[in-house]
Amino acid sequence: MLRSSQINAIPAFQSESESLAPLLMLQILHRLAFIQPQCWSIESSMRMQGIDL
Repeated sequence: MLRSSQINAIPAFQSESESLAPLLMLQILHRLAFIQPQCWSIESSMRMQGIDL
């Protein structure tokens, strides 16, 4: 059973998670080489990774 302090912490956790989500996605895209120094090339990177458009 959750205590009231735990329940009260849920919105703060959710807010923090939402603010980190874009940074995590950017890091993942960088690791998958979606972000290239010369440009942002999602379509060609998706094809290279075998992801359907």
